[in-house]
Amino acid sequence: MSPSTTNQERISVRRGQQLWGWALGSNPLTNMLVVDLTDRQREDIVQVLGGMVFERSGGIGPIAFTARLNIGVTTN
Repeated sequence: MSPSTTNQERISVRRGQQLWGWALGSNPLTNMLVVDLTDRQREDIVQVLGGMVFERSGGIGPIAFTARLNIGVTTN
């Protein structure tokens, strides 16, 4: 059995572009999922994320997201 710890990452964003950048940089699988999107499709995603950030914040500031990080350590 491997010992493991659970941590959380907390990010604060004001714009959809920030959230998109975090999503792409936080996990290599995200890039694999969007590799075939056109520039226009990527722009649409950022625009939708921007609307979601604005809606969630009420247009008055940054919003915080918390993402669970699971870190496992194994020995042989």
